[in-house]
Amino acid sequence: MINVIDTKNNKQVATINHGFEPPKPPYDYEEQTMLDPLNRQSPMSDVFLDLFRDMVAKMRPTANASNATTARRSVSTPRVGPWSR
Repeated sequence: MINVIDTKNNKQVATINHGFEPPKPPYDYEEQTMLDPLNRQSPMSDVFLDLFRDMVAKMRPTANASNATTARRSVSTPRVGPWSR
């Protein structure tokens, strides 16, 4: 579970569930990343969910990787708050 906090107002703005391991049958059709239906969300939750999905997609190894090991890439995250200006 990933909690997204607005540090300026100290409020939770999204709660994201993400399965870090690939799902196995018979559950392999289920979504791995979603907004948590039991926790607090905000009008911006969908935006944070899309951002998180994009970040995860960028971290996945490519099909053209030069070796069989998992390639880890750094993904820059946007800074939010008074220090980001």
